[in-house]
Amino acid sequence: MQLGFLMILITSVLWSFSGVLIKAVGNNVNAYVLSFSTYVFAVLFLGAYQLIKNKNLKVNFEDPWIWIAAIGKTAGYVFMNLATYLGYAYGVILISPIQTIIMLLISKFYFKERISTKSWGAAVLCMLGIFIIGWNGAPLKDILDIGSIMLLLLYFLSGVGESIHVISEKVLIERMDSISINYSIFMICMLLTCPFPYIFGIDTKLLDFRTIVAMFFLGTIITGLGFYLYTEAMKKISFMLAVIEIKMSSLFTLLWAWLFLKEPVTVYIVLGAVLFIIGIILLNLFLEEKAK
Repeated sequence: MQLGFLMILITSVLWSFSGVLIKAVGNNVNAYVLSFSTYVFAVLFLGAYQLIKNKNLKVNFEDPWIWIAAIGKTAGYVFMNLATYLGYAYGVILISPIQTIIMLLISKFYFKERISTKSWGAAVLCMLGIFIIGWNGAPLKDILDIGSIMLLLLYFLSGVGESIHVISEKVLIERMDSISINYSIFMICMLLTCPFPYIFGIDTKLLDFRTIVAMFFLGTIITGLGFYLYTEAMKKISFMLAVIEIKMSSLFTLLWAWLFLKEPVTVYIVLGAVLFIIGIILLNLFLEEKAK
């Protein structure tokens, strides 16, 4: 149990650096190429680990849930990269509550689960947090600006994609080991995004040492190692507890955005983050209470 919590804590810290690194290399490589490079490094890392552990490099192309997870993850990551390029690094914290609410709706309308009034109340608290962060004290005309609406739409689509990925991994963990799941998913993600460098272009003159190191870290450590630890942790602790603890990465994200990029983290951002974290914790506690 303690090992599972430690894995989730490490994953939370790793994932919290995503927005900062994406923003840091924004002037050197576009969002599409960055998505592809992330999967390349993740596949190399997970492939080396699988080769050492299992003595093979088998990719599971047969299981439909692998494809569903890969498509969801690709969409979620590409939309997140685009939104981060256009907005602030701390904007990625919007994805967590959106993802949680999407998963709640999927449980209700697809899996036909009964959702308690308390759970819906917690979901409303998450929505309130999202609204406050999106508002950020801005005048009404700025909120209705087409750029702001487009940014929120990108975060929403990213949350949908990430929800599909998480649900798929929960299904797959019952019949595959963690390294095989993530290696297969990211291999397909890499194949789906491999046309990006040719379609959207890449300026090799801008690929300095700092940019390459950031791309390497995003792929190997944050994505490859991060998702492997997360999948392993779900075997050791309950799914709900894993979801609650992983959302704590939002607090780290706010800290890094303010500390490293000097982004304006206002009282509205902090209040919104606190509200949706409380909402997420309550929502998952209510759902676990219902399960018991």
